[in-house]
Amino acid sequence: MEYSPSATVGEAGYWGNKYGSSDTSNRMRIWKWISKNRKYSGNLGGAYYYPVVNKDSGDIAVVKVNPGGEDYSIGTIEKSSGDFKNYAASQEENYYWNLPENANRMKSQALFTANKEYNSTPPGQRPKQTPQQLLYNNVQGNPNVAPTSSAKGPVVGGLKGVSDSAAKAKGIGGLSGNLGGIASLLGGLGGGGGVMTYPAGIGGSGQDYMEIAMLIYQPSQVSATGGGWARRSADNGRVGGRVILPIPGGISDSNGVNWGEGKMDAAQTAAAETALSGMEGNLGEKGEELLNKIQANKGAVETALKQGIAGAVSNTNQQLMQRTQGQIMNPNMELLFGGPTLRSFTFNFKLSPRNRDESQIIITIINFFKRNMSPLADGSNVFLKSPNTWRLTYKHKGQDHKYLNKFKQCAMTNCSVQYTDGGNYSTYEDGAMTSYGLALSFQETAPIFQQDYNGLQGIGY
Repeated sequence: MEYSPSATVGEAGYWGNKYGSSDTSNRMRIWKWISKNRKYSGNLGGAYYYPVVNKDSGDIAVVKVNPGGEDYSIGTIEKSSGDFKNYAASQEENYYWNLPENANRMKSQALFTANKEYNSTPPGQRPKQTPQQLLYNNVQGNPNVAPTSSAKGPVVGGLKGVSDSAAKAKGIGGLSGNLGGIASLLGGLGGGGGVMTYPAGIGGSGQDYMEIAMLIYQPSQVSATGGGWARRSADNGRVGGRVILPIPGGISDSNGVNWGEGKMDAAQTAAAETALSGMEGNLGEKGEELLNKIQANKGAVETALKQGIAGAVSNTNQQLMQRTQGQIMNPNMELLFGGPTLRSFTFNFKLSPRNRDESQIIITIINFFKRNMSPLADGSNVFLKSPNTWRLTYKHKGQDHKYLNKFKQCAMTNCSVQYTDGGNYSTYEDGAMTSYGLALSFQETAPIFQQDYNGLQGIGY
């Protein structure tokens, strides 16, 4: 069924009962792309797309963001057939959305979007079907949970016209057990990236979780006002993939600034005033004022000056004055602001797969982190490009958690994997470890300023 964002009740294309909106968190951005089998490629020029889900049919409308006007639907991924039905897509868009991995990617995004809205609805007002059930149910057997097989052979549900999309009741981040398409979720430069979830189903369970989004690295830019650098925002980066994990134990933050003691005695103050006066062009006036101060305290200043010069020549500093006069020049000590600091965070996750599917998604997640924290060598091997950066977010019912701290854009400084997490070497039959310990260390790329708290609710940074 065709969908039109601008249609009203009674008009063609009106979906009154739906999930989805043009909110930026629901969008996918697509640049250069290449198919999984590497036979097809193209470039959609960084266009944004987002899903709208029909709550009655489970169909997914692919809506294109139109910066110069109203957004419009380019086609629908039909639940009954799994096919992309083209309504207003260009030839290249039609190629892209007819590829199995890209249709699955949009379906994963649709599940993420629907879960956010479902979880934010009061329990008594929620639809009978969860988004997982709506998108992945099957006409055979239980209509709410798609079985993995039947007496007639494998049951194919959801995007049944798409290869490698056999529905599984447990699901993996809304991917219907599509392990063959996991590699496409690694993002790269091909599009808006996908969602990798551990454990399966956490996104739709109502449990709080942590989202770690990889951002394609963007160098800093000189500020348009001059004299500084534009501040990098975690909201402006191009997302190359996201990982959803349970919030680990021991989370905390520590905000700090540098303060240190400063000293400036009378001689240093006078020298500074003289130098400043020279730059301001009134050196003569200031010099005369300094001489008048010396004349008013001639005896003490003359003695101190002689001893100070002697101490400087002999490299004994103020020892001569201390030994002969029992005094020192007042250092005028004060605690002075020395600058902001950059916060660091470390998170420890225990990843214990319960089945072969979760084992594969854990391996993919670890590979994703290791790959994107590494620098990139250019073709000549003369230069190294910066690794990608990261956006960290605590989530509560699909929204930013206002009772936990926010993060600036981060760099990943360390990724450690403990393969014998239980203290003993233990594997499943296929060789996968029974448990992995994953430790991720991040450091924010910019300091926190007072104005960063403007307009924020809750704890803020």
